[in-house]
Amino acid sequence: MDALHLIIFNLEEARRRSLKVWRALPCELYNWKPKLHNYDCIEIIHHILEREYQSFLMLQNKNFMNLNSLPILTNDKNLTIDDILKLYNPYHKQFIELIKTINPHDLFNVEVDCINIENKRYLGDFLLRLAYHESFHTGQLVSYLKLANNNSVLIFD
Repeated sequence: MDALHLIIFNLEEARRRSLKVWRALPCELYNWKPKLHNYDCIEIIHHILEREYQSFLMLQNKNFMNLNSLPILTNDKNLTIDDILKLYNPYHKQFIELIKTINPHDLFNVEVDCINIENKRYLGDFLLRLAYHESFHTGQLVSYLKLANNNSVLIFD
């Protein structure tokens, strides 16, 4: 397996495990958060998907800029997990398909210089960090579920 296929595998595995957590989230916990200034559960999911959507737009347009300046799809907090996934899944699929078209040489030679990222990163590193970002916040949701006394999620198989 080459570097590009490993990155795609990593992104798909992160999403597969995230979906397990997201689908296990009871509706009554959508707007729950452990502290006042934390994201609530649904905001975490939006945050993950928005970052992926923004990264998709950057790659699609070959324009690396401030991620925060890119549009988001929705901030509607009344959507269910299924509604959110219906909205974002087409972009996730397009994003994976777009990554499949990347020349493996570019992973180590194309620099991503985002205003809101401290250092320039190579494209491969940028994509790996995107999967890490999703995994980190999925772990955050698992801890939220435990804090809310809902330990029903098993993400490891």
